[in-house]
Amino acid sequence: MKRFEIITTAEMVQLLKDREEGKIDFLLVNALDRRIYNHSSLPGSIHIPLGKYEQNSHKLGTDTDKLIIPY
Repeated sequence: MKRFEIITTAEMVQLLKDREEGKIDFLLVNALDRRIYNHSSLPGSIHIPLGKYEQNSHKLGTDTDKLIIPY
């Protein structure tokens, strides 16, 4: 199993800026409770709650090479 890399806040800010400028494409997945997602989530994130992956995996699309950043 591959290890996950930790992304710092500064790196996330840069990734969001790069995505906005069309330099990179990635999926940002909020795995928190619906109430938290509705109240506070990062721009452009999708909601796939922890433990509900099977019901929501279609939200990830079919590109298996796309970077996925869960938080």
